Amino acid sequence: MRISIAAAKGSESRLANSKTVVIMTDLDREGRRLAARYAKALTHRGLVVSLAQRRRLLAASRGVFRHIENLKRFSYLVADVEI
Repeated sequence: MRISIAAAKGSESRLANSKTVVIMTDLDREGRRLAARYAKALTHRGLVVSLAQRRRLLAASRGVFRHIENLKRFSYLVADVEI
């Protein structure tokens, strides 16, 4: 199976200008698998990949949520988040 890194319109050019890429996938088994595959593919392209935010979110959530799209519900807790 081939991974499409540039899934969103214009993401290819944003990746080319990035120093570090943050990978945020769901916090379930499938999300872990996808994060590992994306990290491998992006690293192969010479990009620096960060999974630190994903790990911090997993630890902080303590199982409260598993899906990244649910993060919007918690945005009121952080003053500088724009959605």
